[in-house]
Amino acid sequence: MLRAKQVQFKPKTKTATTMNHLLRCVFLSILALVILCVAKSATAQTKDTTKFVLEELSLEELLNIQTISVATKKSLTTRETPGIVTVISEDEIKNSGARELIDVLRLVPGFEFGLDVVGVVGLGIRGNWGHEGKILMLIDGQDFNENLYGTLQFGNNFPIEHIKKIEIVRGPGSAIYGGQAALAVMNVITKNADEISGMTVAGQYGQMQRTFGRRNLSVAFGKKFGDLNITAIGFIGQGNRSDRTYMDFAGNTFDMSNASFLDPIHFNFGLSYQNLDVRFIADRFSTTTQDGYGAITERPVPQNFSTYIADVKYDIAAGGKLIVTPRLTYRRQLPWDVVETFEGANPGNKITERITANVTALWDITKEINVLFGAECFNDAATVGSADPQENFFGVSRDQRSISYTNIAGFAQGVFALPIANLTIGARFDNQSAFGSAFVPRIGLTRVIDQLHIKFLASRAFRAPSFENIRSGIIISGNDTTSGIKPEFTTVFEAEVGYEITKTMSIALNVFDITIDQPIVYFSSTDDDVENPDGYRNFDRTGTRGLEVEYRLKERWGFVNLSYSFYSAAGKNLVASYTVPSNPDVLLGFATHKIALNSSFKVTEGLTISPSLTYLSERNGVNGNEVDSDGNPQVIKFQPLVLANVFLLYKSPIGLDIGAGVYDLFGSNYVFIQPYNNFSAPLPAPSREFVLKASYRFGLN
Repeated sequence: MLRAKQVQFKPKTKTATTMNHLLRCVFLSILALVILCVAKSATAQTKDTTKFVLEELSLEELLNIQTISVATKKSLTTRETPGIVTVISEDEIKNSGARELIDVLRLVPGFEFGLDVVGVVGLGIRGNWGHEGKILMLIDGQDFNENLYGTLQFGNNFPIEHIKKIEIVRGPGSAIYGGQAALAVMNVITKNADEISGMTVAGQYGQMQRTFGRRNLSVAFGKKFGDLNITAIGFIGQGNRSDRTYMDFAGNTFDMSNASFLDPIHFNFGLSYQNLDVRFIADRFSTTTQDGYGAITERPVPQNFSTYIADVKYDIAAGGKLIVTPRLTYRRQLPWDVVETFEGANPGNKITERITANVTALWDITKEINVLFGAECFNDAATVGSADPQENFFGVSRDQRSISYTNIAGFAQGVFALPIANLTIGARFDNQSAFGSAFVPRIGLTRVIDQLHIKFLASRAFRAPSFENIRSGIIISGNDTTSGIKPEFTTVFEAEVGYEITKTMSIALNVFDITIDQPIVYFSSTDDDVENPDGYRNFDRTGTRGLEVEYRLKERWGFVNLSYSFYSAAGKNLVASYTVPSNPDVLLGFATHKIALNSSFKVTEGLTISPSLTYLSERNGVNGNEVDSDGNPQVIKFQPLVLANVFLLYKSPIGLDIGAGVYDLFGSNYVFIQPYNNFSAPLPAPSREFVLKASYRFGLN
């Protein structure tokens, strides 16, 4: 019989319980205000009031005319674009008081976070672990996934105070973006010179129960000099992942308040002159952890993630409405750079470089026909630095300390405004020197009929094996060696129906079906005859199906965004390390049901109060060190919880904004769970955190 246990927590003191009851009452009162405001808006939409609201709201903030380009490269409204999309505006981010991208993205339908290794937190979507190369994140159009494994790291590492908006496609993007966009694409767009129009200085301080949560400072400069536009954003800070106690599966513990540092340094410089755009980004994310590979290390281990990007592109008006854009990008990264080695960890110091030459053509042939086509070539190279060559190498030979691959791709897309619907059809073909070819088509039908919109989408996507996938995929058994890693392919079917109830209120429902064939998955072998006991290989299949519902309301008194998400593995998953043995319809790490609320209300002119919450149903983890009589790992069940936050913001007419908030009001004891069986115990998130924010904008003549 499978043993399942509930995670136990220390009982709270009487004072803490009283405080929780008080905070719960305050928060429930605010939620009651939300419900009343929604009900009032649904029943009291007069013509005059609607006109006033429309005059007050910016065009971007109205759902029916809000534009997004990340799905197609062509700017379309969110109702027309062939994708299931979320656009998060500057006001939504600022009013919520979000401390970091985790706070922002957690409110997106289907998004949730999980634990990788050595204290790194990654992103999942619709129940699938997307951390390794399945979710692409762009910063001002620049690819930010590291190139050893394809991962993204989250936690106090981006200057969210200077974000203009975040465009998200909750679905495949490989037909345009290639092999790291199988499940989703996110484009974080920072403010331009016009939007900054001077200089803004912003500071943030957070205090958890036992130590500081974060202390960050950022500066943004933006100025126009005729046709010359210059922006520069700098960000530096210190943070702690948590102040709670971590316990591994052997019962060993460490105090995270002294061993989970998250210290960012980020610089983003942009220059544009007429049709020329230049961007340079330098990012260094320094972390510290004692959470190793399944067991606590003797002392905190520093680890760094560094990215340097230089990009130049030029838009050429080639006649008519044809724009040809040649582009050259250089990216250098030093990810997973473990300053000291510890048991189970390879030494760091692996440098990756990518040089990309790209040319795209965007052509509005007529008002009804838009065509995108292009070609791309990039060279990937990785080099081992000064680490021990016996532990750090590429390929079969242990003295192979460098490797390179070449990828050539072509892509095309057409958007056709037909009488019955808008048709989007496109495809991308990649040929990579290490793993061969990949072809991924997409098709979308969208129709807007007055207040109603309908979407039918079908996409094929792929995940390209990364350097470490290919290296670890080399299996040495006796005198035989094989390198069988192939791209994984994802097939996604989606449908959405949405309705604008009023000019400022809408609701949308989407359903999805995701099948990932030959997924690239980390494995650990106990076969004594295999020289490489762990690594990566292609498994048979995984995936999910489910639905998401979004309700959005934007009025002169504020906004309410409410969503519900559901997924089921539905018999698709054949990857043992993702499986919950007691329930084949559930995958490790992620709740099958999720409710997210982001809302904001004007108290007075300039003063807003913004409650937000995330409800997660039961989640599951496993302790791979303990198994039942059938050999299944021990299941660890995590009870449903609510992460609730409140933020109060005052925007003064002199350019000074001051805010204060409380995060995890109820002390939920949330933990990040590993969504695959790799022997890592759950990682505690911050305790209740009190945050102060301030920013001041200087107008420069």
